[in-house]
Amino acid sequence: MKSGHTLIVNLSFLLASLLCSVIGAEIALRFYYGSQDNVPLYLASEACPYIYGLNPGHPEINSMGMRDREYPRKRSPNTLRILLLGDSVTYGSGVKADKTFAKKCEQRLLKSLGNVEVINAGIPGYTTYNEVFFYQNKAKDYKADIVILALCLNDIVNPQLHWMDNEAAVSKRHVQDAAIPNLVDHQQRVSSLISSYARYSWVKHLALYRLINSYMQDRWLRERRQHFDKRLVEIDGRNWPTYVTFEDTLSLQVLMDDRTPEWEWMTALLDQLFTSIRDQGATPILLILPLGYQLDTDYPFLPQARIKTFCQRKEILTIDPLPAFRLHQNEQIYLDSLDIWHFTEKGHSIVADELSAFIDSLVVHRTDSIPKLPI
Repeated sequence: MKSGHTLIVNLSFLLASLLCSVIGAEIALRFYYGSQDNVPLYLASEACPYIYGLNPGHPEINSMGMRDREYPRKRSPNTLRILLLGDSVTYGSGVKADKTFAKKCEQRLLKSLGNVEVINAGIPGYTTYNEVFFYQNKAKDYKADIVILALCLNDIVNPQLHWMDNEAAVSKRHVQDAAIPNLVDHQQRVSSLISSYARYSWVKHLALYRLINSYMQDRWLRERRQHFDKRLVEIDGRNWPTYVTFEDTLSLQVLMDDRTPEWEWMTALLDQLFTSIRDQGATPILLILPLGYQLDTDYPFLPQARIKTFCQRKEILTIDPLPAFRLHQNEQIYLDSLDIWHFTEKGHSIVADELSAFIDSLVVHRTDSIPKLPI
């Protein structure tokens, strides 16, 4: 009896010691992380349909919620103002603000054209839906002459899966059906995944989780990559990747068929955005950003061609930097081998070269279909 009682007491002391250690570590880590980043990058936008935005109180973000310097709402005379809409690729995740293709393009155009402003309105996690309403409700106030949408091909993924780590987006509990590319799939499959996540989301608020995640993230990403590498498409004896995000199993192939809900969703929103831009007297341009595995010259799935055909029917100018990227495929254009979306400084430079050359040509060879530019 005595030995059994002693064992219980010892186990109780051990568990209490472990609990105190965990609580102590949590408190210490919260002080440490709190001193590093007590200003959140995102804010929920309850009154606006674009759901969330960047926090103007963050040191890298201006008063309009953009990762850029301050610009007056009214541009100066004889100044060409260009607005770049996009997601984390345009925002420049992984590179400094002045190394993004928006700012590199601005530097090049200042040399060739003179008075030019290129405003970086990229916001991580945004899809075409967010970009449409962000432009209509906020960014249009800049009265840009040219509005460029940088389209990443992962825009057709269910955004709520991508937003699960974004507290500002998650805090807006009701997301409009129009924000979901495939509503049937969302109702039948994705909504249950989101509910499961919500039950355990409190864990991600722990500082200990953040510490463990920082050490384990690369391993988890590699395991997830191996999972997606098993979902390859075989053509003529060769396997090709088609994943567009780590959060879901959606294939790039849905953009190769104009009958899919994802294609219909994306093109309807593009049409809506182009109309809004033209209503403001600006010139819309679509920049189609390539995925890392598309740099292989034999890669068979290129929705870029279909998207350009759609834009041609709508009389929308397009820029496709994929051919330029393929010339540098032996260089490190993407942040790492797992990241097929975000560019290194070299990747941003390639996009900036393509953008600035296109804008230069646009200014030199003006047509009646393009509104008058101020320079």
